Amino acid sequence: MVSSRDAQDLAAIKEALTKRPFYGYRRVACELREAGMTMKRARRLMRLAELRAVYPKRRASVPRTGERKYPYLLSGKEIWLPNQVWAMDITCLPVVSGTGYLAAVIDLGAVLDKLVIWLFFASKF
Repeated sequence: MVSSRDAQDLAAIKEALTKRPFYGYRRVACELREAGMTMKRARRLMRLAELRAVYPKRRASVPRTGERKYPYLLSGKEIWLPNQVWAMDITCLPVVSGTGYLAAVIDLGAVLDKLVIWLFFASKF
């Protein structure tokens, strides 16, 4: 059972998290202190509504045990021409609407590692 004050405070918490999704219950409570929010109340309401701060999780790039390791094929090779070797990377970024994916292609043979192309895609999952 949620009281009307809880509903008002929960709306204020959701508004604060919309502006700054990386805030945890402590920062939310500090931001809403003038409205009578305490850390204990903010934690209880955020837990009740299953609201959590968005931040990078630990050990995101650690391989699972038993996974195959691929060899680095460019070791010992001299890269001296533009368009000789390209590299690509995909990064997941938290955005307000869900998850964003940034893909970039870099020319490693260029003098300053020229960015060839990039693409950003936001997903609502």
